[in-house]
Amino acid sequence: MNNQDINERIENFLQLVNQNMHNYHSTHFVSTYAKTAEDHQYVIADTGRKFLRIVNVDPDGNVRSVYCFIALVDGNTKSMGSYSVGDIMKPATYKAPAKHSRGSVLAEDFGVSCVGPYGPDYLSGGGNYNFSPMTVTA
Repeated sequence: MNNQDINERIENFLQLVNQNMHNYHSTHFVSTYAKTAEDHQYVIADTGRKFLRIVNVDPDGNVRSVYCFIALVDGNTKSMGSYSVGDIMKPATYKAPAKHSRGSVLAEDFGVSCVGPYGPDYLSGGGNYNFSPMTVTA
């Protein structure tokens, strides 16, 4: 997989997440997000060498928190284990992803089924806030 392909897949992932975030917030938080523009970017990409940090942005344009990380290279570390290009991971801190992939932007749905309005899924237990597959429109 070349860089252009992975960049296109990441761009598609961001577009789908932003569309789903707009639908979710305008439905569930009407008073706060009803006046938010249709083209508001809820998540944006931040740069990185090994991982691309995807951050939440509020309607005023202020960065609030890390949404997820996407692996840009294959790797294997003692603390994280092995990961592949395109893996979507929960954040452990603002600067580092958590161990274990939750999905991949290389999947048919660009990885949208493994994330929800609050970030990637937990591995087990926890809330299930996934975006409905019906809301994925590519």
